[in-house]
Amino acid sequence: MKPEDVDFALVDAFHAEDLDWAMELHEPDCVTHGLPHEGAKLQEGRAAIRAGFENGLFRIKGKMSLIVRHLTVAGDLALMRSSWKVVGKLDGTMPVEVAHSGIEVVRRQPDGSWKFAIDHPWGCNPNSNDYFASPPVAGEIFR
Repeated sequence: MKPEDVDFALVDAFHAEDLDWAMELHEPDCVTHGLPHEGAKLQEGRAAIRAGFENGLFRIKGKMSLIVRHLTVAGDLALMRSSWKVVGKLDGTMPVEVAHSGIEVVRRQPDGSWKFAIDHPWGCNPNSNDYFASPPVAGEIFR
């Protein structure tokens, strides 16, 4: 498993509507930020992150796309910058499009997998929807 695989596994968990899988991608004491339109609250630990997902991202049924724009690995830690976009329906009825560029720190686990240690899903652009402002270029990982 490569560090960026954890980002793409989150996309797969979203498409599978599998919140338990999404939670397994986070270390037990992971810290993340809720999205701005969800109050931008700091979420510490899996229970808080689960609540954030239940009240936000996982209420959307649709398609998620992601580009890993930057990756730096230092031993068992990796710093990533990603751009992501979700298009679908909130609670099955209201059309919605959410996109941001985030910053993630992932850590290699003893089994060789990677998990989120810190996730700031809108940390690169809190006020703009720039997912498609810059298409993927050589060296970026798109799926």
